[in-house]
Amino acid sequence: MLRRIKEVRITEADIMEAARTTQGIVEMKDIKYAFIERNGAISIISAT
Repeated sequence: MLRRIKEVRITEADIMEAARTTQGIVEMKDIKYAFIERNGAISIISAT
């Protein structure tokens, strides 16, 4: 996942912010998927 993050020019912190604010996730290992939506928002799918 980290390689793809660099390709789209977002940071791990950007993903973790979205995970915390939308899902209450605090660790990267708890994220199964992260999507960048057409409007620029980051959507998170939990690993659990």
